[in-house]
Amino acid sequence: MTGGFGRYQTALYIFIGLVAIPTGAQLQIPVFYAISPPFTCVSVSGNTSCPVGKCCSSCVEYEFKGAFTSAVSEWDLICDRRHLRAMTRAVFMVGLLIGAAVFSAISDHFGRKLSFFMSIGFLAASGVVSAVADCLSLFSLFRFFAGAATIGCILVRFVYIAEMVVTAHRSWVGIIIMTFLAIGGCILTLLAYLISNWRHLMLAVSLPGFLPLLAWWNVNAIIYYGINYNVHNLAGNVYLNYFLLMMVNFPSTVICCYTLKRFGRRLTYCVFMLIGGVTCLLAVAVPTNQQAAVVTLVIFARFCVVATFTSIYLYTAELYPTVIRNNGVGACSTVARIGGIITPYIVLLSDLPNLWKTFPLLILGVLGVAAGIMAFWLPETVTSQMPQTVEQAEAWDEDYKIYCCRKPQIQAPHAQGLEMEAEEKQELEEVTV
Repeated sequence: MTGGFGRYQTALYIFIGLVAIPTGAQLQIPVFYAISPPFTCVSVSGNTSCPVGKCCSSCVEYEFKGAFTSAVSEWDLICDRRHLRAMTRAVFMVGLLIGAAVFSAISDHFGRKLSFFMSIGFLAASGVVSAVADCLSLFSLFRFFAGAATIGCILVRFVYIAEMVVTAHRSWVGIIIMTFLAIGGCILTLLAYLISNWRHLMLAVSLPGFLPLLAWWNVNAIIYYGINYNVHNLAGNVYLNYFLLMMVNFPSTVICCYTLKRFGRRLTYCVFMLIGGVTCLLAVAVPTNQQAAVVTLVIFARFCVVATFTSIYLYTAELYPTVIRNNGVGACSTVARIGGIITPYIVLLSDLPNLWKTFPLLILGVLGVAAGIMAFWLPETVTSQMPQTVEQAEAWDEDYKIYCCRKPQIQAPHAQGLEMEAEEKQELEEVTV
């Protein structure tokens, strides 16, 4: 049981509260995707008439009015199909019912943190698939999954934060955290007012759910493969464009070797990732008649991402002690494969109607900037020798300096780790004697 409400609890509380905002939007979004816009009959069989906003047995075709398009207007969930409109909301509630039991069991058996992040990722993925679903049955299925993940986020979050504080703070901590759901509902209302298409609205509230899952290996793989897979959306010859994307590997690797030694691992990774992300965002902002500029920016973004991919293996290996180094790097590489699995679906968004061809670059750019900023909280390893044991890694005097004006000097091995080794050696000699 932890102590009072210190810096750790404050940071955790803010993080969980921010994650609750998109969860609150997902909880309330059935209000908008199942809303029924005004409609009128535009084709009547025979000589009969049909009043505006009314269902008529003689009506052959209805036309929807208003700026906002919902799932109701897209799939004609009115009149004799109006029960399907209620079904799209009901399956979400069934998901809440099942998810409460499933994620509670996962939380008790595998821990709060794993269950929490599973529900976050599951909710974001279900929301994105719901937004691109091309039929009502697929949409309803993933609304069920979204409901299960939503209640998982809510329940696990409440228990997680309640267990992190003492009894004196538990009442207000548990109650106020629920207000973040209301904030999400308010933001949803504003987004629904600004975004007239229900699919775009669902993407807007679902994509932020991936932000808490921004493992740096994951983002690296998404951007690395995302630029490759998106080459068919670039203007010009696809073979020449891809050849140029591959050619930047050579100068990028050479420059990365210098910057890793001169400026350190962390600064190299952060700067290249930030520049690569910003370059992707600039490519989105370029006018459609300047396609040569888009190709140039994408190639330069690839140059930056290759540098981060080159440095991340070395950086990760230096963060782990020898006894678990291979397992640590392997686990990080596994996370990267998850990013690679997601990447083709990000690129697929460019083929959707009403989305521009550079939309995948927008996602890659946002992820790159976010990962570059978050990596500044990692320690620098260029000045330290690699730890051999877990004890040495725990005793590591972490270095957070930024080496840009002076060259980093490699320090001696971790003092506390050496002291532990000396004590163990002395004890062994005494036993031997």
